[in-house]
Amino acid sequence: MGLSIGYELRASASVEEARELVRRLHERAVEVGFVCEEVREFSGEEAVATSETRTTDPEWWLKIRGGYCIPMNNEESDKEYISLDPLHMIAFMCWPGKTEPSCMGLCRLPAKARRKIDGRSIEFDTGFGDIWAWQSSCKTQYASDPQNGGIEHFLDSHIRLIALLDFAKDLGILHDVGDDGGYWLDRDRQKLASEIHRWNVKVAGIVGTLNDLFEGQGKDRGSAAITKFLDFEHLEAEAHRDKEPGGDEA
Repeated sequence: MGLSIGYELRASASVEEARELVRRLHERAVEVGFVCEEVREFSGEEAVATSETRTTDPEWWLKIRGGYCIPMNNEESDKEYISLDPLHMIAFMCWPGKTEPSCMGLCRLPAKARRKIDGRSIEFDTGFGDIWAWQSSCKTQYASDPQNGGIEHFLDSHIRLIALLDFAKDLGILHDVGDDGGYWLDRDRQKLASEIHRWNVKVAGIVGTLNDLFEGQGKDRGSAAITKFLDFEHLEAEAHRDKEPGGDEA
């Protein structure tokens, strides 16, 4: 849970063209101030992250982001997904600030997959047989930790990622963006600052309530990242105050 930016990239391209697109994304990421690792390329079984390789594969986090989830129904409350493993991946890890890694790249995915319906295994077309695609997200919220630079560092980090997605749009490979902060649509820095404060208050209130519950049951309090904020107690108090009669719900 946390304010994030989700994004999808798609491209009809040859392998050489896909490499060039990812190279240009990497180049722009460096230009706008990301901390970037080198572009990596994997194919076949080497491109797939598994639970068995989590502790042994240094590229595991990048590979796990290469998987692609597609919805199998339209039920918002009980949506079913199928996960597709990449066949070929060209990608890199990068950080727009003191955030989660923002993985960027392109993958070739299976043209067909199987799902179970009434106990039977049914083959279906994935829709990805002739394109490269990428699906990932980056939680930027914790860049707002006062120890990381606070709200201003969050704003710079969040907007830096948006700038890279703008470039992906210019390249013609941006398929979709979901921005919890709303900046992708309104480009309002002050509104984004208000939104991150609202999210910090909201998360601090939820985490504080859960910690009190755990403590009341004789369990250890949780170690959520928000609890490490120097102003966590103030955020938690604001959340509880907003829930009081006459307060504003966060």
